[in-house]
Amino acid sequence: MVLALPPGQASALEHVEVAEGGDLVATFEYEDTTNEYGGETESALTLAISRAGSIVYSAPVTSEHCVESCASAYEAPDVHVATLEPGHPPVVVLEVTTDGAHCCYISQVFSGPGTSGITMLEHEFGDPRGRLDPIGQEGSDVFVSADDRFAYAFTDYADSGLPLQIWALQDGVFSAVTAATRR
Repeated sequence: MVLALPPGQASALEHVEVAEGGDLVATFEYEDTTNEYGGETESALTLAISRAGSIVYSAPVTSEHCVESCASAYEAPDVHVATLEPGHPPVVVLEVTTDGAHCCYISQVFSGPGTSGITMLEHEFGDPRGRLDPIGQEGSDVFVSADDRFAYAFTDYADSGLPLQIWALQDGVFSAVTAATRR
């Protein structure tokens, strides 16, 4: 479910996305602003996660891959509740971008809480987006993307062919499982 608040309403944030699954609720919020060149940018990206009605995580969205700040991935929904590993509880997946030309989509996976609180793991896909797809083992979701190493390898970007690449979370690590995934 995606909710957009009209400008000037009670909240200073203009965009609100909510994802729910089981006892998890994730809320992703951000606002559009105008930069010094008159273009639109986004600011104040925040993610809040509650489990069974109690907030277990609330913080600004950051990434080691974003130079200044991250932006929404532009194609709502950007936040999901998904099962990424068979036999593990659902997690929150947030999709953001570095907001540059031909780069870069990032998926952040928030799991827990555990003894050290919420754990965040992220994977930078490059220019192709990694979209969640339920073709994994035992009903788990995988990330379907394309192999960004082929961009510019033989020609310009527009004429580059990027082969399919499938990523799964295995023991808490993103692993390329393209050859192992069959329908």
